[in-house]
Amino acid sequence: MAKIDYCEKCGGYGVVELHHIVHKSQSRVLKDCKINHKYLCGTCHRDNKYGVHGDSKIDKKMKLDLQESLQELFTEDEITLEEVKEALDIKENDIYALYKSLYTKGNKVDKEELIRVLMGGKLIIGRA
Repeated sequence: MAKIDYCEKCGGYGVVELHHIVHKSQSRVLKDCKINHKYLCGTCHRDNKYGVHGDSKIDKKMKLDLQESLQELFTEDEITLEEVKEALDIKENDIYALYKSLYTKGNKVDKEELIRVLMGGKLIIGRA
């Protein structure tokens, strides 16, 4: 989806495109979640040299920033799925899909496991 706004990477003003930090194929749950979205100009999004899809370091940095945001968002070691739904503002169907992917302890899930699943099955280690 394109719109006119500022690029969240370079700051340029113009047509920007929606980029999913964790790709839809990696985490369907975050598909509509705003914390997983960045609006980028065409160069920052698709360019083979400067764009996130062409530079694995940029992609890793965005994923690491998202992972850190999730760690700050969820402050407790165990979280209820209702708290996850509210914090991420995601749909009931996405919570159900998430529930099927997680080991639950009563009505709670482990923070690290939750973040791993949200990040597409792997945590990012180190700086990009």
